[in-house]
Amino acid sequence: MSIDDLYKMVLFVCNKNQAGGISNLDFQRSYNIAQSQYFSDLVGRFQQYQYGRPIPRVGLGENETVMTKLSKFIITNAVAVISGNVAIKPSNFIRLLAMRYGNLKVFRVEHDKVWSAVTSTIDPPSTTVVYYVEYDDTWTIYPTSGISSINIDYLRKPADVVWNYTLDNDDRQVYTASGSVDPEWDDISAIEIATRALKILGVHFKDSDFTGYGQQVIQQGE
Repeated sequence: MSIDDLYKMVLFVCNKNQAGGISNLDFQRSYNIAQSQYFSDLVGRFQQYQYGRPIPRVGLGENETVMTKLSKFIITNAVAVISGNVAIKPSNFIRLLAMRYGNLKVFRVEHDKVWSAVTSTIDPPSTTVVYYVEYDDTWTIYPTSGISSINIDYLRKPADVVWNYTLDNDDRQVYTASGSVDPEWDDISAIEIATRALKILGVHFKDSDFTGYGQQVIQQGE
């Protein structure tokens, strides 16, 4: 579903509910805010299903649904270059899923356990036993030398949508696919985000309004 499809849908709902018009810029901003909220909700639910944690009562079905919705945003086997013993997180980074050095798992160490790990006589940091400590924008890697890069799997943030346009002879905005950025979500999620955007804009509506838009599109062949 394109960003233009969603904008037309929002305008239809606003018109039906006599909520006035919404500029493309207001729609774009509210959609991106709603998208960020929706993504955060899914990531929060995703965190419930990490390995080693008990499955919540909602069961595996919802787990699979959440993973399916987030699958487009999973980056696998990305390379993070280490300078000194610090690796910078990717600019679109949201959450780490796995870290490896070669075929070896890199182990997370909490801040208050760093000294214990670094001075360990059983598993001291080496090219076969690697640790990381997470900070806001970086990871600190131990050992402090001998490792030039690591591989990571992570969740990235969705791209912000853009409704781009050109001006016609009457200076009216006309949608153009060139320069526009469509949602990366499945259609159901994209519509859910659009409903959240409407709520952000203070538009009151009924769920059936979206069904009405679908029927209009079928009748008009748009």
